[in-house]
Amino acid sequence: MNAKQAKQISLISILKQLNTKKYKDTGRDIWYFSPFRNEKTASFKVNRWKNIFYDFGEGKGGNVIDFIMLYFHCEFTEALHIIRDRFNSFSFDQQSIIKRSAVERKKENWKIRKVKSIEHPALLSYLRKRGVYEQKNHLKEIHYTVNKKFYFGIGFQNDSGGWEIRNKYSKICLGEKNISIVRNGKSILRIFEGFFDYLSFHQIKNCLEFDDSDYLILNSVSLINRLDTGLENYNKIELFLDNDEAGNEATKKLQLIYKNVDDNRLLYRSFKDLNDYLISGKKK
Repeated sequence: MNAKQAKQISLISILKQLNTKKYKDTGRDIWYFSPFRNEKTASFKVNRWKNIFYDFGEGKGGNVIDFIMLYFHCEFTEALHIIRDRFNSFSFDQQSIIKRSAVERKKENWKIRKVKSIEHPALLSYLRKRGVYEQKNHLKEIHYTVNKKFYFGIGFQNDSGGWEIRNKYSKICLGEKNISIVRNGKSILRIFEGFFDYLSFHQIKNCLEFDDSDYLILNSVSLINRLDTGLENYNKIELFLDNDEAGNEATKKLQLIYKNVDDNRLLYRSFKDLNDYLISGKKK
């Protein structure tokens, strides 16, 4: 089997064979709970038309071969052998690409309609469920359209003016993806993977007697590569990343680049992330 043939194997069928749990099917994309780790929020997406994937937690994506290399921790040649021996019968139907409608081929059109303080009962309830209701002033209620359909969600703005949007059913970014920095003129910088972890820290910091600091929210661990320079002026950098392989790699990377980097995951070592720790009821 060569690379061209391997790429025609259905990634969706492979995931089914591997018993990967599906979260939802939007037509073009299928969302799964990542096959690379245990998670409560689905972050693994497959584009059924292109037969490619992207894992937002890992910050990695690609074709069928890329997936097999990541999943089985193997090199390119071995990945081809695995596909040939285990998944060769799962052919990808290229006609599904040809049959896409013009609307499906268009880039999604989105527009923000309204930005306001959070008032909607569903969003307030969601914040209570995540344990950060008292931190709602850090957020906005965003009303927006995607392909002329109306939606609303919790919004957290990044440094490019884009919005990280969350609600019970959605996890998207409107606009350019980027980090978010909160500057308070402090000599300590605390780094979080997502804004719910940042809000969780504010929820518990007084109980744990943490002083204020500057804050950096990655909004995706894949954006760790944007931190190669620029943080040298901080006396101390404290990390509050996820307890997974992506969090491990990001922690090692920053510890190699900067001095005085502390890994604070011992605080929530038995939980996926700081928000899970908060929700567990350990801290109120």
